Amino acid sequence: MKNKIGFFLLTAFLALVLIGTFFDMPIPDRVLAASNAVTGYAWSENIGWIDFNPPLGGVFLDDATGNFSGYAWSENIGWIDFGPSAGFPAAPNYGAKADLTTGAVTGWAKAVEGGSAQSGGWDGWIKMSGSAPNYGVSIDLGGTGNFSGWAWASDVVGWIAFSGDTTDAGGGDYRVAITPIVFTPPTLNFSASPNPVAYNTASTLTWSATDANSCTASGDWSGAKAVSDSESTGNLTSSKTYTLACTGAGGTVTKSATVTIDANTIPDFSLDSSGAILATIIGSQVQVSGGSLISVSPQSGFSDSVSLSIISVNPVITGANSNLNDLLLTSAEYAVGSTLTVSNIPASVSPGTYVITVQGVGGGITRTITVNLQIETLNPTWREI
Repeated sequence: MKNKIGFFLLTAFLALVLIGTFFDMPIPDRVLAASNAVTGYAWSENIGWIDFNPPLGGVFLDDATGNFSGYAWSENIGWIDFGPSAGFPAAPNYGAKADLTTGAVTGWAKAVEGGSAQSGGWDGWIKMSGSAPNYGVSIDLGGTGNFSGWAWASDVVGWIAFSGDTTDAGGGDYRVAITPIVFTPPTLNFSASPNPVAYNTASTLTWSATDANSCTASGDWSGAKAVSDSESTGNLTSSKTYTLACTGAGGTVTKSATVTIDANTIPDFSLDSSGAILATIIGSQVQVSGGSLISVSPQSGFSDSVSLSIISVNPVITGANSNLNDLLLTSAEYAVGSTLTVSNIPASVSPGTYVITVQGVGGGITRTITVNLQIETLNPTWREI
C-alpha cells in the first residue's frame, strides 16, 4: 500500500514538473498566510477566467496591513503574482494593497510570464486602479467581502472584471471574495502631563492608538498626527483644549485633554491703600488731611508696569477734583506708589462717606481698589471767657 501511495505522489509531482516545463512557467509554493484567503474567479474577455484559489497557489489578504500575497492562475497566461516586490513600471511602487478603511485596492499584480518570449513582449504588469479613464478594484471589507470593479493590464489581457454577470463568462454571477473582516474599533489613550501646568511652562501631550491607521488633531492644535507619539504644548499662559481623533477600519474614536494653568503660578498684582481721606468742613472752609497712598503688591513674579486711573467717585461731588500724582508705576515704583488727593471740595457738600474707585491695569490684568473720602462738619461753639 505504501508503495502505491508513493508511486502516485511521484507521478503527480513529475506531471506538474512536465506541465511547468512545457509552459516554461515556475510552479510557486502555496502561500501560507495568517489572514484572509481570496476565493472565486475574475474574468477577462481576452484570457478568460482567473482563479484566485487554484490547487497549487492562492491569493491572500493580510487583515492587519491590507497587503496581498500569493498567486492566482490563468490557463492562458499562467501564474499571476499579487505580491510583487520590485520592478514596478510606474507609481505606486508596491504590490496589490487594500485600504482597510475604504476597501479601495491600489498597486500592482504581475503575470510571472510577462516579459518572456512566450508573452510576445508583454511585460505582465496588471494595475489595480488608475485614471483617464478612472477605474479600480474595491472590496466590501466588513459587509459581504465581495470584490467589485476593474483592473487593467494591456492589450494582451485587457480589462479584468472582479465581479459580474456575463454571457461570455458562461452566464450567471461570478465574483472574487474574502471572508468579511470584523474590524475592532480603535482604542485611544490620550493624556497631558503635567496638568495643571505652571504659568508660562509646557505640558507634554502623549497618545497611543491601537487598531487605527490615522489620527487628526483639532482644537488648540491641528493637522495629521502619528498613531502613537508625544508632543509639547509649548509654554502656556492660558488653558488650552487639545482634541485627537483616530480612525481605523472599525471606526473613529475621539478624545480631548484640557491643560489648565495652576492659579497659584499666574502672575498677578493687587492694589493697596494707606487709608481713607478725611475732609473737615468748618463754616465756609474745607480742610483736607493729606491723601491716600496707592501702591502695588506683585504676586507670582509679576513685573509689568501698572497704569493707574480714577474711574469713579460715588456719590459725585460737583466741582471737586480727584488726582493721582503718578499715573504709571514701574516695578521699581510699586512700593513708592502714587498719592491720591482730593481738592476743591465745596463747603456746601453734604457730610458722609464718598467712595473713590482707583483702577490699575498691567500685564493684561485689571484690578481695582476703593478709597473712602470721609467728609465731616465741625460747628464751632461760643462761650464767654
